[in-house]
Amino acid sequence: MQLLSRYFLSIPRVCALVWVVWAQALSAQSAEDWHQPQHWRWQWACDWLQTQAAIQQEALEAFTPTQQRFIVAIAFPEMLRYHSLQNLAETTTLQWLYVQYGTAYADFSIGVFQMKPSFAEALEKLQPKLLAYPKVSLEEQRRLRIERLNDQLWQFRYLAAFYLALEARYAHKTFDSELAKLRFYAASYNLGLAAPISKVDAWVNQRAFPHGLRYAYRGNTNYTLVAAAFFEQGCSPKR
Repeated sequence: MQLLSRYFLSIPRVCALVWVVWAQALSAQSAEDWHQPQHWRWQWACDWLQTQAAIQQEALEAFTPTQQRFIVAIAFPEMLRYHSLQNLAETTTLQWLYVQYGTAYADFSIGVFQMKPSFAEALEKLQPKLLAYPKVSLEEQRRLRIERLNDQLWQFRYLAAFYLALEARYAHKTFDSELAKLRFYAASYNLGLAAPISKVDAWVNQRAFPHGLRYAYRGNTNYTLVAAAFFEQGCSPKR
């Protein structure tokens, strides 16, 4: 058992190394390119969305086409830096730690929309009717949560729940335009549900994507501008 524990404790270091290598590859891209449909990652994301059109419609059928595009735009920048190998490394190793010990021990991004278990837990408290569980043990609930987050239908459902949670939380907040509202929601998604409104407002214009503030020298843009660009431009045909 001690040997097993040591093995799992070494896993986060391996995942961190995978992410560093991937981040270095991303840094070769110009910051301005992330706004453009011609960017290779943008085109990949659009191709992926096309393959998931039926699943998206099933999960978001209660929303208008414009609302659906708004909802997807919130998480679209995460799709641009998603890497399937990194996701596989994290979900196949760290999920055991999470199921056993919870988010205090393992809280990691899962899937194309890069959702963490802590994010799902917070949404389940805010939208219990949409995201309810059967009566099971806490450990089994964690296992089911990981199962959900690895299911794209559920990722769309969690994204819709996030949108509804913010609609309720900021019902009395005035936005200059729908685009301004989207940028605020995208900033909240990027920061997390616990972020206070003052921090979200400031983050709307923060150049921290895709490398984070610590690596701004690599050439960052703004997460919310990428979300807004997708909402406005959508997916252009391949050249």
